[in-house]
Amino acid sequence: MEDGPPTPAPAHPPGGVLAGAKSHWPQFAATTVVFLLVISHYLACYIQTDMYDNVPAWPRMEEGDAMFLSWTIAGLLSYPIFAFLLEKLNRKFCIYIVSGILIATCILYKTANTLFLFHVAHCLSAIGNTGAFIACTIYVTEIAHDNLRGSLLLWGELMYRVVHASVVFIEAFISKIPVSWFAIAPSVLVVLCFLFWLPDTPIYFLRRGNRDGAIRSLKWFRRGNTPESLMQEMENIEEVLKATRSDSVSSSNIFQDFCNRHTLRYTGIALVLYLTETFSGDASTTWIVSVLPERLGGDFHDIVYSSAEVIFVAGTFVAFLLCDKKGRRTLLFASAVGCSVCLTPIAICSHVMSSQNEMSIEKLFAIGFAMPFIFFLALGIRTVITVVLTDIFPPKILHIHLVIRGTLDYLVNFLVVNYINPHSWELKVLNPALFWTSSVVCTAAAVFIFKYLPETMKRPTGFVFMENRNDMLLRNM
Repeated sequence: MEDGPPTPAPAHPPGGVLAGAKSHWPQFAATTVVFLLVISHYLACYIQTDMYDNVPAWPRMEEGDAMFLSWTIAGLLSYPIFAFLLEKLNRKFCIYIVSGILIATCILYKTANTLFLFHVAHCLSAIGNTGAFIACTIYVTEIAHDNLRGSLLLWGELMYRVVHASVVFIEAFISKIPVSWFAIAPSVLVVLCFLFWLPDTPIYFLRRGNRDGAIRSLKWFRRGNTPESLMQEMENIEEVLKATRSDSVSSSNIFQDFCNRHTLRYTGIALVLYLTETFSGDASTTWIVSVLPERLGGDFHDIVYSSAEVIFVAGTFVAFLLCDKKGRRTLLFASAVGCSVCLTPIAICSHVMSSQNEMSIEKLFAIGFAMPFIFFLALGIRTVITVVLTDIFPPKILHIHLVIRGTLDYLVNFLVVNYINPHSWELKVLNPALFWTSSVVCTAAAVFIFKYLPETMKRPTGFVFMENRNDMLLRNM
């Protein structure tokens, strides 16, 4: 069927997010709560350091590889499982499941005294990580007003980065943090908040035919909005859900929707962003925050590592402020260009850098360009891609893309750690090749974003994946 004439985006209701902060706080409060799951996962992983004294024989290299393999497999298998659960169950129950897994992980990490139990705890950690990422992303996407979606997702990411940087800084310069049992607290708080305070999402209620529940939920998340604006937004959501047939969760419809020409076009865009994120960020960041500080030795290790974490927080904060104001495309383009510019001198410095631990001029130059690289990475490539995915895909297809993205992330991490471990690379050969390759990837991504990626934030309420309508993305180029 031919696309109809362009449909103008509906005006924002007078009581919407543009009216002031009065209607913002419930969305930010809910985002803060659900992203405590991500923080809980980080603290649970951090407890591994407390396990060293408990396990009688700490794993040798071969056992460590097997442990990381089991962690990778558990993470890969849990992605489609959680995607299925989020389609079949309500969001709150899935969050209860994730919270329970993370609480069990914390307890097992602290009490395990055998290698087998540590394997189990490691697998639970990977499952909890997967569930936290998918559940948080889906929940925040479904409660967010369109003009606030980017800010909400990046607010959660910013919370996580601040906690991460704080732990690193305190450990490096003050003392070891006794987080063993404290790590359980975030997950317990999430359970209590969802039991007694936070509602499920309006979209979930509508997909299950409960319009009254959807209206109550929308009223909770849009405090201060007029009844007219609430009903208008409800009608917009219903129209989008009807257009995308999201009330059906059969596998045939999911496959049919995924093969739709709109979805395939957006999938091509998403794959370019995935590859940019994976091959320009993961290995390079590992070298900068791990290998480079070790090459410096002494106190420089803690200084460089802590500085990189603080810089990442700064980049995420700037992205949080500008994502909904300046647009996703602008931040992604600036991020790709900045990373490309910084990676080239790092490649040159790593080629001439000695492997000794003494300070040298080339190491100073490497550090000088590594910090801006971390900033530009946080500005877009490592943060805004999630926002773009939630802009261009409806819930069913978003699940699939979270699975694809997570699978790539796990596989690349496994390959980097087990087969091309940067600690064992020949410094003068493979490191420059790594950074030159990353620079080329970022340059190609910048060209692609500039020429082919339209802005994704200027769109009507709901998801852009709408049948029998003009391409919402391309109309806003």
